[in-house]
Amino acid sequence: MKKIRYNRYVELAESNTDKFILNNLITNDIYAVSKTAVEKIDEYIKEGKIDSEALKRDIAQLYCSGFLIDDSISEEDEIAAMHAKIDSDSISPLGTVYFMPTLACNFRCVYCVIGTQIEKNQNKTCDRYMDDETIIQSAKYIVSEALEKGRKELKIILFGGEPSLAVKQNLLLMKTVNELVKAHNDALKVGYLMISNGYALNEKVIDELMENGLVHVQVTLDGNKETHDRRRFFINGSGTFEKIVENMKMLATKKLSIALRVNVDQDNCDSIEDLLRYMKEENLAERIGVQFAPTDPSDFSTNTGYTTEVLSKFDHYYEVAASCGISFWPWQRHCSLNDDGFYAIAPTGEIYKCPTCVGIEGLAVGSVYEKELKQMPERYRTVSDRCERCEYYPACKGGCLPMRDGANLPDFCFKEANSTIKKTFLKNKYGKSNVDIARDRLKEMVMQFY
Repeated sequence: MKKIRYNRYVELAESNTDKFILNNLITNDIYAVSKTAVEKIDEYIKEGKIDSEALKRDIAQLYCSGFLIDDSISEEDEIAAMHAKIDSDSISPLGTVYFMPTLACNFRCVYCVIGTQIEKNQNKTCDRYMDDETIIQSAKYIVSEALEKGRKELKIILFGGEPSLAVKQNLLLMKTVNELVKAHNDALKVGYLMISNGYALNEKVIDELMENGLVHVQVTLDGNKETHDRRRFFINGSGTFEKIVENMKMLATKKLSIALRVNVDQDNCDSIEDLLRYMKEENLAERIGVQFAPTDPSDFSTNTGYTTEVLSKFDHYYEVAASCGISFWPWQRHCSLNDDGFYAIAPTGEIYKCPTCVGIEGLAVGSVYEKELKQMPERYRTVSDRCERCEYYPACKGGCLPMRDGANLPDFCFKEANSTIKKTFLKNKYGKSNVDIARDRLKEMVMQFY
């Protein structure tokens, strides 16, 4: 009888029903397995006992999908195989581009680095808008890069700053990209997403963006009105909650996917339930999907969502969202610096491997006027032995180094946050599955927010 064991990169989450949820952190595949089946699988692993055809099927499916592996495989070989899989996945048929024609913003959120840089005049590109020549060249670069790499799909995220302040620039990019794709016989499927604070959106703007391919909009609310307005206020200090909700109602009448981002930390963690119930009262529950995200720590704000106390509340958020009929999507903090098809274009036309890096001196890897990109500095391309050997490495890939630098937290670890939120998400999303084994993939859901 073959000796097997669980892959070290398997997360197991217990549900409130008779299910265990297994998540392969390398492939993001998910299975819901009865607790009885898990007990029998454990018995098989220890003693080689197998007492039914159903158990054989469970074991075969878990083995073929990488949840179970040969016991003879060493830890070193398992780690090497994990890295090989991640390296192969980094060359993706899907490209993701953050288009950032301005870093200007009409908000001054208490935890946002851009607003802080503007106030302190630390980022010289914050008030700059991309010129038409650079926009057109950006479109040429985006399309040519995708076609040369053999990509089949391209996701362009309209970002900033605040993208609603750069509608003219975003429309020029969209129209130019669409014309270039058409000239190549529609060899590339392009979708446009917008990450906005939600305040300056109006129906005319949304309709024009949709005519050019906008399919998804993400907005942010950080709790009930009182809480949100003291965290995410307009540049003149006034509240923004009511205007954003008004605009969400307008978006709900459109053929758009709508995501609600909620940044959570010790300041607002007790107001999230109020927000979710308000979304239901305002008839928005069935039109949105929500993502709860811990606020990143920083050296300019005391807000952080990575404490055990805050993370422990995520289970309740998912429960309330489900009771309100609101879809909820996963969160994970990971590094995309080594993903082949992931990059950001700054207002200057400079290219960065991640939007978090934009504006940081020395981290640009090229520009839209250059064909070849340089590598990131060595310290951004390597991870510590601690991270590399961690069973959560496939999920976070070493975490966010720019965030660690900005927060002056060189040893900050994302494992607790990733694991706690992942387990509670799996429990609430899949715990009531009515089938013995249910397969799904988290990656596609995660990427709706990135």
